[in-house]
Amino acid sequence: MGFTKRNLKKYKSKTRKRLNTKNNNFYGYVNSVWFNKIKIKEDRVSINEYNILQDKVDNELINIGKDLRKDKNIDNLYSSYYNFHANKNTVELEIQKMIAYFEVARKDRNNLFKYLGYCSKYRINHPFYWAIQINPKDSTKYSCNIGENGLGLSDIGHYKKKGPYTDIRSQYLKYIKKSFDLLLGDNHRCKAEDVLKIETYLALFTNTDVENRDTKKTYNVYSPSALNRLGFNVQMFLKKIGYEKIPTEIILNNPIYTKVICKYLKNWNNDFFYSYWVFKIFNSFARYHEEWRKHEFEFYEHYLMGQNKIISPEKFAFKHGISIILNTELTNRYMKKHGNTQNIEYCHELFKKIRCVFRKRLEHNCWLSLETKKLALKKLDSMVLHCGLKKRFINDPKINFKEDNPIYNYFEYRKWYINNQIHLNFKEVNTNIWDRFDSENVFDVNAYYFPLMNQIIIPNAILQSPFINNKRSMTYNLAYIGTTIGHEMIHAFDDEGSQYDHNGNLKNWWIEVDKKEYMKKQKSVVSQYENYAKKIDHFKLNGRFSLGENIADIGGLAIAEETLLDYLREENYTEEKIDEELKKFYIYYCEQWRTKIKTQAKHELSATDEHVNPKYRANMSLARCKNYLRLFNIKKGDLMYWYDGDQIW
Repeated sequence: MGFTKRNLKKYKSKTRKRLNTKNNNFYGYVNSVWFNKIKIKEDRVSINEYNILQDKVDNELINIGKDLRKDKNIDNLYSSYYNFHANKNTVELEIQKMIAYFEVARKDRNNLFKYLGYCSKYRINHPFYWAIQINPKDSTKYSCNIGENGLGLSDIGHYKKKGPYTDIRSQYLKYIKKSFDLLLGDNHRCKAEDVLKIETYLALFTNTDVENRDTKKTYNVYSPSALNRLGFNVQMFLKKIGYEKIPTEIILNNPIYTKVICKYLKNWNNDFFYSYWVFKIFNSFARYHEEWRKHEFEFYEHYLMGQNKIISPEKFAFKHGISIILNTELTNRYMKKHGNTQNIEYCHELFKKIRCVFRKRLEHNCWLSLETKKLALKKLDSMVLHCGLKKRFINDPKINFKEDNPIYNYFEYRKWYINNQIHLNFKEVNTNIWDRFDSENVFDVNAYYFPLMNQIIIPNAILQSPFINNKRSMTYNLAYIGTTIGHEMIHAFDDEGSQYDHNGNLKNWWIEVDKKEYMKKQKSVVSQYENYAKKIDHFKLNGRFSLGENIADIGGLAIAEETLLDYLREENYTEEKIDEELKKFYIYYCEQWRTKIKTQAKHELSATDEHVNPKYRANMSLARCKNYLRLFNIKKGDLMYWYDGDQIW
């Protein structure tokens, strides 16, 4: 991904001239004044309606945190994350304890999986991850999952691609070397080159982001004995984490990776691997140290993302301490003080209207067979909306916090977390519990669809202006929260969500001919987005990676638009007035997408975030709206024109 050298000058001189014309970039045309006025905060890499509102919510939470800190124990937790200078020596001592544990473990080559279990328990990065997740093929149960991990760069392409990625690797080497110098002083045995060699080898066998979106590829059930035959001693690994009873089934996301890397780690305790393990300890906890966090920031946030200012100690203490460890207490206080009760009710009503419209669209769908259509309707009718919050939350851990030791406090939290997760492994799923470990928070400005429960979750934080405002018109609200609801609803039927049935189980419910037709439509979406990015920005976009989001944008806009049309006709608007409202709707839609982002972050996120550039998201979903093309006189040859107007759903 990225700009080609040949076209960079061409991009700067020619493309910029047409950026804000409504026929080529309606999103830029609508938001041009905002782009010129708005400034990105020093401690952020982008600014949009989402993080502007998130800043407001965060300030509300910090004020709640101040009240919580009247409790001495909670104040100890806060202080341990806030007072970097006072806690510096304690953090260094805890890091040395981890290194000492590693030194003892490496004396015996047979201790590999004990050490990996230790790392998983305390969240020290290593070549495998362990997680408890809902079983994709039986969504009433949890499963034990083991997968690929262990990289220090965010995308496997960073390890092998040329061009700007060569400089990233060079800067990463400097970062690793300085990390060793900060941790161990000038005279040490660690080699940054060995770390990069090992991570590069891991990346060779790590799935691409597109591959990881394919649940059929990542769902591989193994018994403990079968996993042992791959070289992974799962009994030793899980017992060290804390299991007394070993699960009969483990899901691997990448069996080839597991087999190859287990063989690769056979001599994990030799001098070549030494630097890797020490660096992983440092990199997992550098953020708790006064100087080390600045060093980490300079590479990961400043160099890679373009962020100019490190997060404040106050925000750090809140983000990494209180909001994680005391999540439920914070949630309850937030909802009591800032619960958007009226807007929650309004959102439920809007959801009913939008689902009714989508149901009508499915009933009149021309490309699905009757059998597939029947099951699609069943899935839509079974869909549940959780708006604002859920009925139940997981109680916070009871810990006596130390005011000068953030790592001790975090490790105590991890012990509680591990026990909770192991307990879940042998229980049935409760769909009414807000999963603090695998979900957004009620105070996150976001919304999402969870395929394993066939649920849409719209947290309380987003249910306020600008995303919902019951003093504004239906046109406005459908362009904001309406398209958001529609977007999440369509996720149940996108390229990934469509693999799950109405109960949230990974199951093929499609007639083969319908599946083939859907694949054709998906290819059209990939082609549309890739061609637009290339033509307007000379940017090489991976349309397969962002496909699910793009399908959801197209369909979400379509059903919100039709909901608006139904409403306007019910209210006896004339055709002329309807057209005026539609124009406003499209403008509002582009306004809620407006985002200004640092150049470095744009390129880094294009490789790691399936949510593509908002310009592409807004423009390409509009390009499939026939009313939009008509009202703004978009013609063949314009970049905002797409030939077939197929909104798929």
